[in-house]
Order: sequence, then C-alpha cells, then structure tokens
Amino acid sequence: MEKIYPNHFVHGRAAQRYTASRPYFHPQVIERVRVVLGLRERVRSALDVGCGTGQSTRALEAIAQQVTGVDPSRAMLDQVPPEWGLTVLEGRGEALPIADASVDLVTAGLAFHWMKRAQFLPEARRVLRPGGHLVIYNNGISGRMLDHPEFARWNAARSLKSVPIPPRYRYPLKDAQAQRHGLAFVRRETYENSVEFGREELAEYLLTQSHVIAEVEGGALGVDELRARVSAELEPLFPTPRITVLFGGNIWYLVAV
Repeated sequence: MEKIYPNHFVHGRAAQRYTASRPYFHPQVIERVRVVLGLRERVRSALDVGCGTGQSTRALEAIAQQVTGVDPSRAMLDQVPPEWGLTVLEGRGEALPIADASVDLVTAGLAFHWMKRAQFLPEARRVLRPGGHLVIYNNGISGRMLDHPEFARWNAARSLKSVPIPPRYRYPLKDAQAQRHGLAFVRRETYENSVEFGREELAEYLLTQSHVIAEVEGGALGVDELRARVSAELEPLFPTPRITVLFGGNIWYLVAV
C-alpha cells in the first residue's frame, strides 16, 4: 500500500510566497505538448490536476477550449487571480470531482510526486475520453548558472541543503504500472529552461521549495531569518544585478487505451 504524504502547500503564507516567487515556465511545456501531440487546433477540454495558484491551468488555455483546475489546497486556490477567469475546484487527484470520459487532456505539473499513483492513474483514465492524453511534468532548479561555475559549487553546499527533503513518490513511472490502469506511454523527454533573477527574487524562490516550506510552517525555521541568511549567501554570486539560472525537468506523455 502506498503511503500518504502531507500536503505542504496548505498554509496561506506558503501559498502567497509560491504565487509571488515561482517562475512561470508552464507555457514552454505546453508548447512542447502541442508539438508532440500534433495538436493543429485546441482540444475541447483539459483538466489540470494539482493546479496550485493557477499558473499551469492558465497556460493550458493555449491548447484547450475549456480548462478546469483541481487542487486539494484551498489556500493555493485562493491565490488564483480572479481576473484570469479560470474554473478551479477543490479536490484531490486520487478522487477527481470530474465526470467520466469528459476531458481530452489531463495534465499534472509539479504535482505527480505528491499523489498516490495507484489511485490517481485510474482516476485520470476514468475522466479521459478514449484516445485522450495524460501529460505529467516537473521543473526545478538545476544548480547551474550561465557563465558562472561558482554558482554550482554554492548550490551544492548552500545552507538550505541541510533542510531535509520531505518524503514523496520519487520513483519512476514504469510502463507496466501505466498499462495496469489503461494508459500507455507515447513519449518521455527532458527539457531545459532559463530564468532571470535578481538576488532577492532568487532568495524568495528558494523559500518556496517544499522542504523549506515544511520546516518553516512546522515552526523549525523562521522565514525572515532564513530569507536574510540565503540572501547574504547569494550576494557574492551576483556580479551584476540580474543573473540567469538554468532549470529543467521531465515530460511524460501517455494515452488512454
């Protein structure tokens, strides 16, 4: 039986920091989805599971006529800007509040490793129309900066490395597990993106990582003290006011069979 891991993004303060400081990389992934799936026009409907503050859901509008986001954290959903006009629902990936065979595309960005796969995968298959697709992707800082090798050395030894990583479902999704739930792999790929930061912006981004949120919201660390410490560590790495940091991740494409 798969373990249940806590959701570290249920806290309002963490959701606010997430909204303000997470890079908006999702359009790059959605463009890859358009190309790989050969979408010449927008699909009728798409579901974004683990939508958080709505960034990933908003990006989906480029390839879907109707988009719905689902997330278990009310605090995160409350951060979705109302002017975006998104439809978002409170719910878990393991029990989607969506009708059977009602969507053409399901995405899970930065969320798959928090969900119980033996429950989420059949739920994704249930809501997909036959021939619809499930796209799972992640993104994270690579620890490299353009034209500045010292950044990688700092990243390997930075003080936040001492903060324990919360447990999550980190193991790869294998073909056999997907097939048990009526899904088949179409493609696996990696990608890279770059993000420009000022020093304080990068410090704020680092405070949105799940292991830091778990410690801060659990009372083990003070966010203001930690922010000042990280900012001071970063100062030697900013020869100019802004630097470019490399990020990247994986994209998995599956089809409902």
